[in-house]
Amino acid sequence: GSVTVVPYSGKQIEFSEDGVYSEDEQLRYMVSNGKLIIQFRKSGLAWNFFKSSGNKNLTVKIPEKTTELLNSVDIEAVSANVDVSGIKPHDMSVSTTSGEINLENAECFEVSLETVSGRIKTSDVSANDFSLESVSGDCVLSGSFGDIDAESVSGDFEFVSSSCPGKIDCSTVSGSIKVTIPENDGF
Repeated sequence: GSVTVVPYSGKQIEFSEDGVYSEDEQLRYMVSNGKLIIQFRKSGLAWNFFKSSGNKNLTVKIPEKTTELLNSVDIEAVSANVDVSGIKPHDMSVSTTSGEINLENAECFEVSLETVSGRIKTSDVSANDFSLESVSGDCVLSGSFGDIDAESVSGDFEFVSSSCPGKIDCSTVSGSIKVTIPENDGF
């Protein structure tokens, strides 16, 4: 399945899903303390190997003006790709198991991206503090980063920053690290 978060010209947050098979497997949502929580399906349902619900795709549309007012966006997914574009919360955290993360055209103070066995890709992302973890996926990152903290077991890192980061702390066990910054930008 997938999770997609995008801005749009409307006035309310909208979300929709496809690939739903039964009422118990329809998404659930609630607002608690000013926080929108969307769940994959009814809580407490056991996963049945022989009667799998198949793929489900969730799309969340956030009004363009609201994207700049968000304090945080926190996305947790399992076996799903996560695509986020055009939003500007203060903090953003995205984690997925067995899925890719694609983040583009985003402005945040703090960004945290984590995947176990998927690729991470960013383009045109601005973040003061940028951290990522990947067990076995490659990471290709493009944007403007203040501090970078990255860790991988068997993935490659490629950072292309439009400004010289204040700090870069990267480690990988069996991958490579490549960092590109503008010429004569304070390094």
